Amino acid sequence: MTFNRYRNSTYKSINMRLLLKLMMALLLVSMTACSTKLAYNNLDWVVSWYIDDYVTLTNTQEKQLDSSIESLLLWHRKTELQNYVVQIKYIKIDLKNGIKHSTIKNYINALKQFWDAILLKAEPDVMRFAYSLSDKQVTELLAEIEQQNLKKINDFDNSSEKERLKKRFERIEEQITEFTGPLDKQQKKRLTQLNASLLSAFEQRIQFRRDWATSIAAAYQLRQQKYHKENDRVQFEQALRPALINTNSLRSEEYLAIFEHNQAKWVEFLPQLVSSLSVKQLSNVQSKLDDTIADIQGLY
Repeated sequence: MTFNRYRNSTYKSINMRLLLKLMMALLLVSMTACSTKLAYNNLDWVVSWYIDDYVTLTNTQEKQLDSSIESLLLWHRKTELQNYVVQIKYIKIDLKNGIKHSTIKNYINALKQFWDAILLKAEPDVMRFAYSLSDKQVTELLAEIEQQNLKKINDFDNSSEKERLKKRFERIEEQITEFTGPLDKQQKKRLTQLNASLLSAFEQRIQFRRDWATSIAAAYQLRQQKYHKENDRVQFEQALRPALINTNSLRSEEYLAIFEHNQAKWVEFLPQLVSSLSVKQLSNVQSKLDDTIADIQGLY
């Protein structure tokens, strides 16, 4: 959906490729330094491209979006990237001293703080952009959301549990080996055990996406009823805020429980993995983090 996709594409381009790379000891998600710079420096185009998948924008809306993204990136370069470098340096120290469960939890908290800072900064512009969408655009948007839900369901139904487990294992292994190099047999065994312990949240995620779309539709219905009066704009934004800023309020208890379960499994797994790294693997990780520091420093 446009607004959450606006959030998610920003998060994906900045955080998944920079911030989650920064938190590799937690999530071990990686991209090359080159692709990180490319994604970051072209974020305005990336976000616009994602949004165009969901709704057709007017020229005025496109200019507004470009201006907002440019402003957000300028702020992010000046105030946030330096904090990421500091956190990576802490991770490098922790790798030498040994990663503990409490250390991983600290990474989770830092990641949340970094993301919350972006959300807080972006919220006014996102709300203005959301309010600018016409009823026709909203209808187009909601239809595309459901179309993508149906595609996801079809893809899921056409794969077996064994196939999905194999695909997830390969994805996680690729993310890890991007930092460590090849894993040994014991490390692969531990990874297999982790993969088997992770719970699928597919059904809960689809239901969340539908509840999320319903919440968005309700906010725009409120806007229609209020005839776009300026005082009523505040009510519109309050109604839309859970879908944009506080999405956990729309997730079911079951969905949140699965998330907590999977996070706990990662917190348990990562210190074991780090402690099992050979001298060469650890050197590879440190080199990758050094590259990431240089990469981020080249952005500000």
